[in-house]
Amino acid sequence: MRILEVICYFAPAWAYGGPPRVAYDIARRMVQRGHHVTVYTTDVLDARARNNCRYDNLDGIEIYYLPNLSNWLAWNHKIFLPLGFRKMLKENINTFDVIHLSDFRTYPNAICYLYAKRSKIPYILSAYGSLPRATGVKRPVKQIYDWLFGYGMLHGAHKVVAQTENEAREYEKLGLSRDKIELITLGIDFSSFTDLPPRGAFRQQYGLDNNEKVVLFLGRIHEYKGLQLLVKAFAEYYRMQPNSRLVIVGRDDGYLSTIQNLVGTLGIGSRTIFLGPLYGQDKLPVYRDADVFALSPTHYEETSVAVLEACACGTPVIVTEQTSVPGLDEYEAGLTVTCDEQSLGDALCTILEDDQLRNKMGERARLLIEERFVWDVVIDKIERLYNSAATSQ
Repeated sequence: MRILEVICYFAPAWAYGGPPRVAYDIARRMVQRGHHVTVYTTDVLDARARNNCRYDNLDGIEIYYLPNLSNWLAWNHKIFLPLGFRKMLKENINTFDVIHLSDFRTYPNAICYLYAKRSKIPYILSAYGSLPRATGVKRPVKQIYDWLFGYGMLHGAHKVVAQTENEAREYEKLGLSRDKIELITLGIDFSSFTDLPPRGAFRQQYGLDNNEKVVLFLGRIHEYKGLQLLVKAFAEYYRMQPNSRLVIVGRDDGYLSTIQNLVGTLGIGSRTIFLGPLYGQDKLPVYRDADVFALSPTHYEETSVAVLEACACGTPVIVTEQTSVPGLDEYEAGLTVTCDEQSLGDALCTILEDDQLRNKMGERARLLIEERFVWDVVIDKIERLYNSAATSQ
């Protein structure tokens, strides 16, 4: 098949989190299976840097990096306006058998939807947690987008992909029937976690005692990530168990100063380590030396790649219902809790105060990834979905 992926951020734009990593992994595995994959994306890298390359062939993937009108708008407001995108799509859309759209409310998706509809090219949509309209000033903007493009885009798709049952319900809230929704979990490259660094390297680097209980957060430092809940829950645990640390890893997405002030107010500044963003193999020593990984977003964002990576490193996890991991509780690999300080604090105590339970959860976490989230399992489903779409016309 000739496959087109449309996504606003792609390799090596790792600062944009999980979606570019997932899209890249799907693309290169489809190439490995003999398909021709083209990616239309933008030139974003991070807050300040752009990709100067306009075309690349990475692992057999043909990638076109179109310049954004504004890198500031892209980074700060997730508004991607790639120059030349419409022209490129118009000239080439009929050369593809199937299109895979990533995220939901983006300018490239709207344009691609219109041209795909006109040319009768089937497309798949993966929302990656972007369906809820949330609150605030962006809500009416999202409603207008849905009236103009969103509803048509969803109903015109061959299939839409949901990571979890909750995301499937979000699609249904927007009017889709269940038979239009394909439930496919995220995939993870487990081979990257087979030769893990020995435990202790991170602790030694930062002077942490081997007996200290280390709670890890890794993700964007944003209001919606619920980091304030985790900080408060950790502060309560620290009063009970002073030999503990909170490690916060991630890029500032406008909320770092708030969290730093909260840490100071709660008197845990000396027990909190802010590392900034880490990518690739640099994350592994931190995952390995954490006693528990915790993620408590207040808004639904579906499965987190960071949570899966922590599990693959043998670290038990605590997540709120807003970022549930299919199979986590079934495999006894961690705990899913309600999004409140008390529930989060109770979960921290349960895991950190029971060494035997924590070790068992770590082993079960790796097993969960091996059996449910490895790419060989996931990519079979995606390939069948692409083939179904390509042969539907």
